[in-house]
Amino acid sequence: MLSDLPPEIVSEIVSHLPYKDILVLRQVFICGDFRDATNAHAVWLNLAKQYLAENPHSHFSNIQTLSSLTTDQLCERFEKRFMVNDLWQLSKEIYPSVKRLKGLSSPMLSISIAPGGRYLFAGTNKCSLYYWDLDSDNSEPVLLVPCDGMGNIPGRNNTIAEIDFLIEHDDPLSGFIVVFIGMDGNICKKSAEWLHIWNVIPQDDGALIAKRLKSLPMPYYGFYPKLSFNDHLVARTMNERVDVYWWRECIDTRLVRCTLGFKRSILVSNLYVVGSDKLLVFTRFADKYKARLYALESGYSEVEELAKVVSHATKIWSFRFSSEYHSRGISRLYFDGANYQQIIVMHGGICNLTIPALQADKATLTKVADFDLHQERAHSQIYGLGFNKGYCRVGKELCRFGYSLGLTSGSYKCGAPVDRRLDRVLQTVESHPTFDEELGRLVTTYMNHLVLHDFSLPLYNLADVNPDLNETKDKDTWNYWKPSVYKR
Repeated sequence: MLSDLPPEIVSEIVSHLPYKDILVLRQVFICGDFRDATNAHAVWLNLAKQYLAENPHSHFSNIQTLSSLTTDQLCERFEKRFMVNDLWQLSKEIYPSVKRLKGLSSPMLSISIAPGGRYLFAGTNKCSLYYWDLDSDNSEPVLLVPCDGMGNIPGRNNTIAEIDFLIEHDDPLSGFIVVFIGMDGNICKKSAEWLHIWNVIPQDDGALIAKRLKSLPMPYYGFYPKLSFNDHLVARTMNERVDVYWWRECIDTRLVRCTLGFKRSILVSNLYVVGSDKLLVFTRFADKYKARLYALESGYSEVEELAKVVSHATKIWSFRFSSEYHSRGISRLYFDGANYQQIIVMHGGICNLTIPALQADKATLTKVADFDLHQERAHSQIYGLGFNKGYCRVGKELCRFGYSLGLTSGSYKCGAPVDRRLDRVLQTVESHPTFDEELGRLVTTYMNHLVLHDFSLPLYNLADVNPDLNETKDKDTWNYWKPSVYKR
């Protein structure tokens, strides 16, 4: 029996068990030494390695750095992920806890959950960027930008139109870069627009501090852009074109950029910079959807006139696909060391797009799930899409669905019925919510308030789902709800 063995031997044995079995052992063991054995560093380290092997797309992707983390740090980073990963596949009815976060007095123009799933960011006018700590029981908005007395920043009268993030050290809880576009909200006044790049560092108490890295002038656009950012490039949509910048070489007075122009007016629903020399663009024209991959020339141009258009891109391939979820039905882009991966919801099922880094012209599209949301398109809505799990509503059911890259047999769908109270909350989920796959967190807006759906705090009874949205007090709001995040 395990109870007859020394604690260090128990730790070694327990370290090879799945997380759900370890939870059972913690309940069984009465002796403190044996309970401590299930919390040993070796146990958490092996659990973290198992998790990353099953979820290589995780923002905590560097297995080599795990050994340097303490037991408490491993627990902080992975315990909720283990739990969400297990419960997502359970066939029983499971609901997220739903609560309203304190909002802002100014309209929130864009919201996004940062990598790691702990912090929510929202942009407002006056170039203000706020954050919420979603791990806190009573999260309050905290002003991050402008900070440290730097109120007189370039573009300080701009509104924050789009937010993106970059992790440089494979651990978002150690720091990350946030980038956002500041645009003039008055389309009749063609003032300057800016690209702002800030370095964000979490503190031991959970607070964030930020340091401005760059603020770069951009050509005037006047509408809400699409934005993509990595450690080499930043791309943003313009009128009938996409501009790409090598942002590390940019200076305040001269932009280094290439421009991809389109021959006709099309809607760019999503775009992604790929490595240091490629751009993936998803477009819509009438009811035709296309994915296009472009190669950017190795050189670059120094453009003194911001309005000057220079074409430096060559199309590698394009394919047409059918989807009514052209924006919500596309996951983020992930690089596994050899291939760029992406999940796309299509008619007939869910597919995985694979782009080899060294042979980009050999891209493949593989079905990973037969779950066809389009069959229920009149009664379905995608809330979040990740690399092995997603969150949606189909009719009167709230659904968790999942899949394994490379095989259709690994897919599943678990539903839970929705009552009138929860139905009203779900009606406030907009077409552009923000979703963290690993922690099962969805944030949307409700009359300039933020509503958090949190599967890391799961509920197993519909009666326990008691969103703190006072239906009687907010009756007019429910009946005449209008989104506070402006449509793009």
